[in-house]
Amino acid sequence: IGQMTLEIPAGKINQGEAPLTAARRELNEETGMTAMKWQPLASYFQSLGFSDATMALFLASELHLATNQLQQDPDEFVKGEWLTLPEAWRAVDDGRICDSKTLLALLYWQQQGIGA
Repeated sequence: IGQMTLEIPAGKINQGEAPLTAARRELNEETGMTAMKWQPLASYFQSLGFSDATMALFLASELHLATNQLQQDPDEFVKGEWLTLPEAWRAVDDGRICDSKTLLALLYWQQQGIGA
């Protein structure tokens, strides 16, 4: 899209891999962190009418640095950034957050008071 974006950790599910296993791996690869608790939030189609790709959204809590940190994929250039909910909505307003999975995660955060 020709710009840097802010997104929640995410990635493809490998063949035969469970969505939660993929979520754990992606959190580690992209942030170097792991979580003690995982809560499924939603499973949804990414873009009906265009693709049959599905997404699984989880809440990871009780985060800490992973003992065995995985390497990022060679085509990824990920830098971590922590935002408060108001900061995240400002990032939506200025176009830095512009993907569906992160927008959905923000709505869950706001409506359910997750992490508040």
